[in-house]
Amino acid sequence: MAACLLSSPVATGGSVGGSLHPKDGPDADLRFILGEQSLRAVIVLNLSFLDGFLEVSRENADALDPFEYDGTRDALTEYFAEHNSVTIDDIVVKPVAVEFDVEDADPKLLPLFPNDGARALTRVRLVLDYTLLTPPKRVGLVWSAYPFEAVWETSGGTARMKVQARLAVPGEELLISFSEDEPEYLWHRSNEHESRFAAVPNSEPPERPSLHALSAGLVLLLGLATLLGGARARRSLSWSLPATLLSAWLGWGVFVLPLPYGDEGLPDEREALAVFEPLHANIYRAFDYTTESDVYDALARSVDGDLLSALYDQIYRGLVMAEHGGAVSRVTAVRPIETQIETIGTLPPDDRPGFTVDSTWQVDGVVHHWGHSHTRVNEHRARYTVCAGADGWRITSSQVLEQRRIAGSPLPDPVEPEVPEFETLVLPPGSDI
Repeated sequence: MAACLLSSPVATGGSVGGSLHPKDGPDADLRFILGEQSLRAVIVLNLSFLDGFLEVSRENADALDPFEYDGTRDALTEYFAEHNSVTIDDIVVKPVAVEFDVEDADPKLLPLFPNDGARALTRVRLVLDYTLLTPPKRVGLVWSAYPFEAVWETSGGTARMKVQARLAVPGEELLISFSEDEPEYLWHRSNEHESRFAAVPNSEPPERPSLHALSAGLVLLLGLATLLGGARARRSLSWSLPATLLSAWLGWGVFVLPLPYGDEGLPDEREALAVFEPLHANIYRAFDYTTESDVYDALARSVDGDLLSALYDQIYRGLVMAEHGGAVSRVTAVRPIETQIETIGTLPPDDRPGFTVDSTWQVDGVVHHWGHSHTRVNEHRARYTVCAGADGWRITSSQVLEQRRIAGSPLPDPVEPEVPEFETLVLPPGSDI
């Protein structure tokens, strides 16, 4: 689930209560999803967060009774329609509530939350749709809800929380930030995502030498017959030469024998490094995409088709943070540590120009959820084979040699409790609420 990160603006910029699951205090989870027909806002707030910016009367301060669901839903929808402006191509669009549900506090977890107790554990979830008429070029988002409790003393006075959210747009997910000083985020449709891929030099491989067997054979036989046949053969040349040349022309593209590549198809060590480094970096950029098919298409820029599935699974497993519920981390940096070109030559099984690489690199990953984020740095070492093909240079094989954790979250985190199923109230788009 994408997260709304509630963070202190001081010191390292890490999240407040960053080692707690969930947070004992105002907590929220916010995600925007740009689809074909609507922009959808999925807003999940605990009661501590809700009470900090909106007055909603209820009988029990620590819970929400089913009879109070409608009033809470209406109050939240009205607040966001009035204060959290959404513009689509500079036109203000009002939201329609399509889902509302409540997750009650788990009594077994109350001892872990001495400050806010059930108010920290009871969560409401509101889904709002903003209708699209055409695919937008610009989307403007304003977030104005900041609980009054979320104030910290700093060297310069007081500061309030920042709210980070996930914005899913075609092709990728973005981490965006709101604050009282900068409450607006503006998204532009562009080809920026495409430009993240590094250019691979020498993308056009050399043409493989070939021998047109039938044509060369016919001409060779004609020449031998002429030399060995004497005067009679030379007299027959006047009528046999046109027939032979016609046969050679017809057979030119039929029987072709590939020849080994020459040295002109091989890179030197410097050129091999210049090819490998962007190929390798683009592997991780492929995982910026949000759908499996898009990831596969992006991986095909760097990886030979036979290796796609294996490398996808290998990289994906490396991004999964099993200790945090199997959440998939987002790659924030890839740093080469050491890269050595081992061999350069024509490589089996088809004698294509290529080279082998022993590479060591580090990957920074971060996963955001429920009021905090977790970072992790892993170091990898692998041996790769890179070959020239019809579509340019591609990685054709990989062998993992070493993997180890370098760094992670500064403190061990308690196990996050399982989130029970929501009781859902679904409203059709356009409902009068």
